[in-house]
Amino acid sequence: MTLQNSIDEYLIEQQIRGNSEKTVIYYRRCLGFFSAYFQGGVKNIDSVTLNDCKGYYMSLRQRDITSTTIQTYIRALRAFLTWCYSEGYIQADISAKFRLPKAQRKTYRHAYRCGNTAAHGLF
Repeated sequence: MTLQNSIDEYLIEQQIRGNSEKTVIYYRRCLGFFSAYFQGGVKNIDSVTLNDCKGYYMSLRQRDITSTTIQTYIRALRAFLTWCYSEGYIQADISAKFRLPKAQRKTYRHAYRCGNTAAHGLF
């Protein structure tokens, strides 16, 4: 079974489970990027390895997207890989070894300054 065929089955499974259309769209989008990484998902799902997943992660890091977005894509991929393992499409539980990357924390600057009368009274 190709990667793309297994993604299609996973999306059908999400609909059968009663997940919202937004959830299905989320998985379609995130897993579509993974499929595109393998030239449109022509790779067989049973030949996907941990190194393939790491390579995909590294390719995401080269794009102009935030670490939180990368984490979102990897979270969807791990859920898909867990499902593939439980369905018997892959022999190894890759998602157990493919850890979720840490997202960078946003830092916020305080707008309040002691001498700023416009902000005075807001805090």
